[in-house]
Amino acid sequence: MQIPEERIESAKIPHVEPRTRTTEVQTVFRESEAQTDPYSPDYQVDPQNIPEVLSINHYKYGSGLPATMIEMDLIEKMRESKAFDNALPPTSDEACFLLRRRLMEEQEHRLWDNRENEIKRMQNERLNLLQSALVERERDLEEKHAERTEEIRLKKTEDKERALAKIQRKRIKVLRKMYKARKGVEINA
Repeated sequence: MQIPEERIESAKIPHVEPRTRTTEVQTVFRESEAQTDPYSPDYQVDPQNIPEVLSINHYKYGSGLPATMIEMDLIEKMRESKAFDNALPPTSDEACFLLRRRLMEEQEHRLWDNRENEIKRMQNERLNLLQSALVERERDLEEKHAERTEEIRLKKTEDKERALAKIQRKRIKVLRKMYKARKGVEINA
């Protein structure tokens, strides 16, 4: 097999690598500015078998997701409510109906008590924040009043010292005049 002479000549010429070259690397990290909202496709659900995840589908990325402890508590309460609803007796006869009614009233009272406790907790948090803000404001006012009082005290002290110095100069002046007057009287006598 005969190799063309052109290829042999081109192989003899040394290939020079450039001093710099650009390479690209793909990583698992990404810029937060480039991150988009996750894709949620449309779906159809069997009405007999609804998955639990659809009971929290009102949570969206940036509005409840990723879930914090508050959302986790709400999800847990929804699970308890669903378990309670599933555990209720059927309304087939009068006794079951009365039992179901009593259980539902008790559950409603528990829910209202929980809600009242939650409202009290929120009010206490707000009250604590308000009290701390008032204490901070009072402390700032006391500092301002103390600074103002100190400024006034310093100014009054300076005024007093100036007045005393003026009185002292006047006293020395009067004493010198009296000394000269006495000297003049002694010389004449």
